[in-house]
Amino acid sequence: MKKVMESIKEDARKRKITNKEIAKFLGISSGQVTHYFNLTNKIPFSKFTELCRYIYEEETKIEPHLISYVEKISKKEYIREAVEWFSNNGKRMLLEKVLELKGEEDPLLRIYSLLLLRNKREIKAQDFYIRLDALRDKSLDYPEWKALIRIATLYAFWDLKSFSMIPFIAEEALKQAEMITNQYLQKSYQTRVLEVKAIVEMKRNNLEESEKFAMEVIRNENDNPLSANSMYSLLSEMYVFRNYERSVEYISKALAQFSALELTGYSNRQGMLEATHDFIKIYHGKTDFLFLTDPSEEAHFLARKGTDKDKKRALEILSKIENENHRLSSHQLYYKALCTGKKEDMDNALNQFIINGDLFYSYLARETTDV
Repeated sequence: MKKVMESIKEDARKRKITNKEIAKFLGISSGQVTHYFNLTNKIPFSKFTELCRYIYEEETKIEPHLISYVEKISKKEYIREAVEWFSNNGKRMLLEKVLELKGEEDPLLRIYSLLLLRNKREIKAQDFYIRLDALRDKSLDYPEWKALIRIATLYAFWDLKSFSMIPFIAEEALKQAEMITNQYLQKSYQTRVLEVKAIVEMKRNNLEESEKFAMEVIRNENDNPLSANSMYSLLSEMYVFRNYERSVEYISKALAQFSALELTGYSNRQGMLEATHDFIKIYHGKTDFLFLTDPSEEAHFLARKGTDKDKKRALEILSKIENENHRLSSHQLYYKALCTGKKEDMDNALNQFIINGDLFYSYLARETTDV
């Protein structure tokens, strides 16, 4: 750790950055900065990342220091900060590295390893829940464990579309997070819960509550950029039926912010953002610029064009999706109904929206009275 801090100190000197300036940026005293550089006091990972980002402009110069930090540090609290920070900032390769290095030293990291499989879509929803349940250990009684196991349970229930228990578990997770003494972990876990609550409240069509939670997450964008990105996208959906301009503004913000993160291995998220962008524009009949990278939205586009040829092609796309996934989603059933013009198909789409607890998007099927 000594060589790492000496290297950063020297780079700060070359850039004519003083300890006083560093202290002001980090919100600590100049004396504390000196203690960090001299290793009199150990620097928390959350402060270490802030320090690196203040000294260096290029991510390529920061990441080697982050790995060196993780390799040298042994305090569990700071390792947990590192794992959470890598998760929040989409640093998947660095996350895998720290889990490989430290995964056997802390039971909490087992949950992160399972969450990583989920985020990479390498585990099915039912298997995720089963493996999460196997991790439960009543002997682990500290707040970080209790909060994170509940947060992971929120994700499991969301994936399984079992929405009824989510509000209760979310409140329990927030109570446990409140007891965490590490401020970075406490705030980050709270943000994770608020993100889920925002999504659930939109599904319930409680838009005022949903927007309130989304804005709370966005206020923590610097610490939780991926969560903020999800909330920009959610807000774009929230306004799709009320305000086209605002809806486009939010999805454009989500796409721009995600692009600026320059992440690798997140093509699924990029695809979801592009699909949301296309849905908004297609729904409003604005087809001047579309990605059409998502087969569902290609079918939506063709269904809205309205010619028999286009509708036939849309149905072929939806049939292929159904054969691959053994089912159609609520939205895909709605697109099918747009093509067939059959009341029973639209009723089927509406029923599926309701079964999934998606009162918000059930508006699509409800508004269509001419089928």
